[in-house]
Amino acid sequence: MDLSESDKSVLVLWLVDAIGRSRIDSWAVYCKDLDIPRLSEKASAKFAKMFERGSITDFYKDQLFRHVLKGCPSSIPQDDVPVKTIDGYADTYNIAKDIAEEFIRLPKRYRVLVRASSAMSTATKGRHIDLRISDRLKMIRSSLLKEEVIFHSGNEKIDKYTFRYNQIDDHKLADDHLYFVYDAAGCMGNLHGKIVSDFLHEVRAFYGACVAHDLLHPYPYHRDPITPIIIGVEHDSKIITYVESLDTDLVDCTYFLPSDGLQSRYLKPDKFYKSLHNIVDFFSASSEKLKTAAIWLLRAKGSVRPMDQVLESAIALEVLLGDQAMSDKVGLTKLMANRCAFALGKSIKDRDDYIEFFMKFYRLRSEIVHTGKLNPNKDEEEIVERGINLASDMLIHEQRLSDT
Repeated sequence: MDLSESDKSVLVLWLVDAIGRSRIDSWAVYCKDLDIPRLSEKASAKFAKMFERGSITDFYKDQLFRHVLKGCPSSIPQDDVPVKTIDGYADTYNIAKDIAEEFIRLPKRYRVLVRASSAMSTATKGRHIDLRISDRLKMIRSSLLKEEVIFHSGNEKIDKYTFRYNQIDDHKLADDHLYFVYDAAGCMGNLHGKIVSDFLHEVRAFYGACVAHDLLHPYPYHRDPITPIIIGVEHDSKIITYVESLDTDLVDCTYFLPSDGLQSRYLKPDKFYKSLHNIVDFFSASSEKLKTAAIWLLRAKGSVRPMDQVLESAIALEVLLGDQAMSDKVGLTKLMANRCAFALGKSIKDRDDYIEFFMKFYRLRSEIVHTGKLNPNKDEEEIVERGINLASDMLIHEQRLSDT
C-alpha cells in the first residue's frame, strides 16, 4: 500500500497512541474505543477498501501481539497488563514504526481452510481429491495440504487450541479429511472481515448446492468428535496467522450425510466423486443470485423449526423469482406463483397445481409473519416440506438455464 510520507507519519503517531492505550495477556492484545487514523482522503479511501467492519483495529492488535510474541514471549503475562510495561516496549515510537511497515505491506495473500463434511471424506476415501470449485475455492484431501500449512503460531495457547480441533502430527495435518481451501488477497482481520466472510459465503453456497442436488442431507444424530475451525495462513510463511471457531450452522454442515441414508457413507468413491461435479457445475453457472438462494435453501434444510423453514425457503424463492418492478404492477406473490408454474410445470394442469400450492405456501408464510404463528398443524407440515422442495427445484432449474 503506497502512502505519502505525511500519511506514514500520521499512521505512526496513531499507532504510538494505540500502543500506549493497549493491554496484553497470553491470548491477545486489547484496546477499547480506538478511532481510525485521520489520513488524507486518498489514503483513507485505500484503507476503507482494505479494512472493513472495523478490522483495521483488529489488524493492529494482531500485529502488535505478534511483535511482542516474537520479541519477548516470556514477558507476556497470564493476566492482561499495559503493553508499555512489557520489557522493551516503553519506547512505543520504534514499535509503532515496525507495525506501520506491516500496514504498508498490505494487501497480503492468504490461504484460508476449514474441514469439510466428514461424509464426503469417507465417501471419497482412497481418492486424492484436488477439486477446483470456483476461482478461489477448492476442495482438497489433507494429504495434499501437509506441506502447505504448518500448524504452529508461536503462541502456546493458540497451538493447543488448533491441536484440540485438528489431528496434528509434527505440526502437520495427520487426518484423511477433505478441506475447503480459499485463496484471497487483502487483510485478514476477524471473523466478520471480508476475506473470512467471503470464504464462508462460498462454503455455504457449496453446501446449499449439495442440498439442492440431493447429495447431502442434515442428520442431527451424527456427530464428529473433532469440531472444525477456520485456519488462515500467509502464503509466504505457511505458519498459522489466523484461528477462529467456525459458525455453528457450518459446523452442523460438517455432520451432513449423503441423502439416501446411513449406508451411503460407504458409496463407491467414483460414484460420489462424480456427483460432486454437479456442484462444480453449479458454481460455474452461478451468479450471486443463485449462490444467495442456495444459502437460504441450506438454512431452510438445516433449521429444526418448521416456521423458520417456511420463511427461509420463501426467501430463497423470492431471490430466484422476485422482480421489484414487475411485482409493483401485479403483486409479488402472484408474479412468483406464475413464474414458478411456467418454469416447472410440464402441462396446463401441472401449472395450475403449482400456482395453487404456491398460494397455499405463501398464505402460511403470511400467517407466520403477520400473526406470529409458531406451530403448523398436520396439514401444514406437508406444505412446509413441499415448500423446501419447491425452492430446491427452482434453484436447479435456474442453474440449468444459466448453463445454456
